[in-house]
Amino acid sequence: IAELSHSVSSPMSFKVEYKRGSTGPAMFQRQVKFQVDISAISKQPSEPLFAITFTLLS
Repeated sequence: IAELSHSVSSPMSFKVEYKRGSTGPAMFQRQVKFQVDISAISKQPSEPLFAITFTLLS
């Protein structure tokens, strides 16, 4: 998606910004910024399980 950019905060966290283009269909109707955090929640190393949290920043 050309309108999407991201910056890595840490190995398990990054920020995403969506800037709406002036032509064609849009994913969102306005500019959106959100943070994505990935957390390991598995209790057994042999069975990895992760939670992904999306936090709307603006």
